[in-house]
Order: sequence, then structure tokens, then C-alpha cells
Amino acid sequence: MLDDKEKEQKEENEKEKKELKNIEINSPEELQELLDSLAGSGKNSEKKVKKIALVNRLFPNIFVNLLFYIVLFVLITLAIQGYLGVFSYKSFYELLIFIAIFSVADTLIKDLLYSKIPFVVLTSFGIVLLLTTVVSCLGALWITPNLYIQSNGYFILYIAIILIVRTVLTQYLTRVRFAYLSKKSKKNKK
Repeated sequence: MLDDKEKEQKEENEKEKKELKNIEINSPEELQELLDSLAGSGKNSEKKVKKIALVNRLFPNIFVNLLFYIVLFVLITLAIQGYLGVFSYKSFYELLIFIAIFSVADTLIKDLLYSKIPFVVLTSFGIVLLLTTVVSCLGALWITPNLYIQSNGYFILYIAIILIVRTVLTQYLTRVRFAYLSKKSKKNKK
């Protein structure tokens, strides 16, 4: 009798594992429904979450996300370069190469951190993400030929402005996206 219950429990757990492998959440309501279903009710239906993957992309497609950040970094860098003259370069293409390497490396490293080791991102309260931006910027500066920093103070200001503008804009667009998806999911339920 006890063996039958254990076998049934194992079969239910295996079914649940198969069902919960890849779940995409597009709205706050879907997240709440998932959390409610994972909470369960009673001792027999208690469910455990083994792994939570964080995906912090503004757009679900990584290529669209990369394109957005490349355009954003181009606009911010050109604006800062026009006001402060942070970089000296022989050709404008060198500045564009720097921006492309910087934005692609930064976006891919952050995506990798969010998908592979979200525990580090959560426990560091995002400080690791600040370091990835600095490392990506210095790496792109090191790789790009004939691109030099005019002033260390302006370079630090450049990184700070990029971090602030990107964070504010990303948070705003994420809230707009969630509000849109929330309204869309409410309409579909009716």
C-alpha cells in the first residue's frame, strides 16, 4: 500500500517536471497564476521549485534586443562625444566599431549571467551588472584600434551616464510593455 502511494507520487512529480520545463511569462497576471499553481494547497499537493531562470530582456528576441541597445549606445555616445569629447579617434568608423563591440559584449554577458547564474545577480543586487558594463567598455576600448580616452574623468562620466540612461529607459519601457500585456491578457479573458 505504501509502495503504491510512493509510485503515484513519483509519477505525479515526473509529470509536473515535464509540464514546468519551459514556461514563458508575458504579463504580471501570468506570473501570479504560476506562483499560485506552484504554491499548491495541502501537504499532498505541495510543489517545489528547483530552478528559476531570470530573463531580463526588453524584447523577447535577443537580436531585436541587441539592435535596440546598439542604437541606444550610438545615440548616447554621440551625444556625450559632442558635448565632452571623451574619445579621440582618426576615423568615425573607429567610434562606431567601439560602440558595436561595447553594446554587443555588454548585452551578451548580461544575458549569459541572467540565464546561467541568476543567483549571483540576485545576491549582488545588480552590482555584478555594473561591473560587466565597465569590463565591456574597457574591453571594447582595448580592442578598437586608434581610439583613445581624452580624460579619465570624462570617461567615468561617460560610463555613469550610459548606466543611468540605459537603466531608466529600460525600466520605463519594461513597465510600458507589462502594462500593455496586462491589458491584452485581461481582454483575452473576457
